[in-house]
Amino acid sequence: MNNRLTLQAGIATREQLRHTPAGVAVLSFTVEHASSQFEAGHQRDVALMLDCVAIGDKAKALDQ
Repeated sequence: MNNRLTLQAGIATREQLRHTPAGVAVLSFTVEHASSQFEAGHQRDVALMLDCVAIGDKAKALDQ
């Protein structure tokens, strides 16, 4: 069974693509999300910033 999280967010910061000594691409970045949620009869604002690391082909794709 795979775990999966779907988050609508934008890239807030992105570092320069780097490579491991073995030549694997690595990209560190931060995503930012902000929305309003209706919960328990009340509306509340939600915001978060999440540090992320992509490795390999995903890192290369996000660097473009």
